[in-house]
Amino acid sequence: MRESGGVKTVSLEAESIGHKALKALGNKGNQFEIQSVFDHAVYISCGRNELIKLIRNKDFIGPYSLLIKQQESAPMLALGFEKGERVLYDGGSLVAGDIRIDLSHARVCKRERLSGKNPVLSADDIAFNLRIFRDVIYTYPGREGLVPLLENVDLRGPMKVFLEPQEDSVAERARPLIEQLMWGLFSGDLAAVVEKAGSILGLGPGLTPSCDDFLAGLLMSLNFAGKAFSKNGSGPVRFFKKAGDEILKLSKIKTTVYSRGLIGDARNGEGPLAAIGLIRSLVSGSPDDTVSSVRTLLGMGATTGADMAAGIYYGVRYLASRLETEALYEIA
Repeated sequence: MRESGGVKTVSLEAESIGHKALKALGNKGNQFEIQSVFDHAVYISCGRNELIKLIRNKDFIGPYSLLIKQQESAPMLALGFEKGERVLYDGGSLVAGDIRIDLSHARVCKRERLSGKNPVLSADDIAFNLRIFRDVIYTYPGREGLVPLLENVDLRGPMKVFLEPQEDSVAERARPLIEQLMWGLFSGDLAAVVEKAGSILGLGPGLTPSCDDFLAGLLMSLNFAGKAFSKNGSGPVRFFKKAGDEILKLSKIKTTVYSRGLIGDARNGEGPLAAIGLIRSLVSGSPDDTVSSVRTLLGMGATTGADMAAGIYYGVRYLASRLETEALYEIA
């Protein structure tokens, strides 16, 4: 921090920038506006429903994120950003009032892909990683989101949900709709998938409501790893992408601008680094990789990481079931 003419100027440096954030900045001289300021992040509106997210945790950088190299533990609010303030992009920096963020040395984070160097595991190995995943997430203290979904996910079917009285919680309200959504995936019923996703959009606590985080995790896993599980053509991949496109359309009228950005990335198989890392660990990594990845994602937001992890669990479990089904057909 330096003083110029009696005014304190905050000089920050960007360590990394998501490839979509860089594209959204566009040309030198473009101006934007600070949409909101929170302890953990600052959101800059770039129009067209695009938000650039300023963060300080490298684990959570995504396509529209800008990682600030800042060692202080003080909240982002303490840096002096103000809602509604204009932000100028001068070609090498972002300038908001007395705050300047140098982008000249920022590393561009490109789209993550599932590497061919780490082939997809067998259905049994993925199932083992999923069991490890559940053991870790059960230690998560939060119970206001969708974590309870996983406690009985392999023990309860949709009929039990309809026949037994349920608690009045987000997880129990969402459970039957999520089960029907998953049946839509299994049967290839796009209308059912979109309808049930629309029924839970916006449901739950958080800046990005719990069910939105779940849908983002589900779509992210299907569209990031789906191609590796589609041995017999690209039909499933197109189905996953179409479902994501339709859910994104619904999100524009049913939930928050923050969720729209998350779902928009997820339908392209993109998202926070910690979430993509968890998907990769589950489908091609070791149990130790899985433990580390789950714990990292759980640290994201109050409930966001845990709810997104629940969606990833459902998505990877579905993909693994495709391997099991194909193996049965081969035996037959």
